[in-house]
Amino acid sequence: MPRAGRGPGGGGRDLQRDLGDLPHEPGGGRRHRGGAGDATLAHGRTGRARPRGAAADPGPHADRGRDGPGHRVHRGAPAVPHPAEPEHRAQHRQAQAGRGGAAPHRSPPRRGRARHVVPGASMDRVSTGRLRAVLFDLDGTLADTERDGHRVAFNRAFERAGLPDRWDEALYGELLWVARGRNRLEHYFTHHRPVPQAERAPLVRRLVALKRQAFLEIVAEGGIAPRPGAARLIGELQRAGIATAVVTGGERHWVEPLLVRLFGSQVAAGFRAIVTGDDVGRPKPHPEGYLEALARLGCPAGTAIAVEDAEIGLRSAKAAGLACVVVTNGYTVGHDLRAADLVVDGFGAPAEPCTVSWNPHGLAVEGALSVPLLRTLRCAASADQGRAGSGRRDALPPSRSHPLPRGGAGGSTAPPARR
Repeated sequence: MPRAGRGPGGGGRDLQRDLGDLPHEPGGGRRHRGGAGDATLAHGRTGRARPRGAAADPGPHADRGRDGPGHRVHRGAPAVPHPAEPEHRAQHRQAQAGRGGAAPHRSPPRRGRARHVVPGASMDRVSTGRLRAVLFDLDGTLADTERDGHRVAFNRAFERAGLPDRWDEALYGELLWVARGRNRLEHYFTHHRPVPQAERAPLVRRLVALKRQAFLEIVAEGGIAPRPGAARLIGELQRAGIATAVVTGGERHWVEPLLVRLFGSQVAAGFRAIVTGDDVGRPKPHPEGYLEALARLGCPAGTAIAVEDAEIGLRSAKAAGLACVVVTNGYTVGHDLRAADLVVDGFGAPAEPCTVSWNPHGLAVEGALSVPLLRTLRCAASADQGRAGSGRRDALPPSRSHPLPRGGAGGSTAPPARR
């Protein structure tokens, strides 16, 4: 079969002869001005001129790709094989066309392939920087559950078990460095009030059951309230189409009722993922909880932000590759939070604007966390990660000893001191 090519020896004249009697379809063309008047060249590579107004020859490229990348087919005409098409396949297609049958339709190949994104892996510029999800810690972040909830529930459990132990706010602040209530009790009865190991395990199991019941009672009593501005920010994110999730070391049996109590059933149902301590084997600061949430959301880490309240949670978020905002509370204000992308003392509300204590990206924080601010932070964090990945290592901004006024636009660049 003659080669259909361009240029000298490309077989263009043979292809023109083979296609000379094919039916024409109306079509446009490019105008060619010759010596004997105007003529229009048909689309295609036949090189045959036609007078102005004549029907356009669609040429050998008409309907290109309708039957796959290896065929060039004219309606109502035998298939014209691509030069790279095997001869036996061309003969089969021509036989089908001669019998009036249609060749099987094949969609043209896609130029791109869907990529499976691993959370925490490096992303391209399209997928990195755009804010798609915000992942919230629960205890101490969305609500002050530690001081007014868990501590009180532990003390009720001690009382119901007939034990003299009581945890005041100062002691509980030290115990918060141990993640999960069971581990906290183990630590307390090992280092603070030692109990023989044979007695310790059954005692801890009993106290855990009593504490669970006591905490559910506190939730039902309405003894825990959301932090000011938290409900506002979650509602804004959900209305903007940005996925929200909760990543906590708490147990599901009280996490879900607490979210409903704090924010209402509609907002609580809007969380697209709730990862609890029951879902992971390793607590924070291990990143397993955040990685699980990113997998459920289908979001790469480069498109999400974590909101935490403590150093342990910050380390977990950073290990998962996330940008992180820290909203401190009375227990965590002295933690080492220099790895954070922003540190504030609250979510911000009209009557209670937040104060910025660490702002390495120089963001304009106008007294509250908001959707535009988080979008800007996500882009700034991606840009800094890109500079770090290219070998550039920028120094930390100079510290300032004086605090900014409440609700200021900038925020101190001096890192929070570790307690």
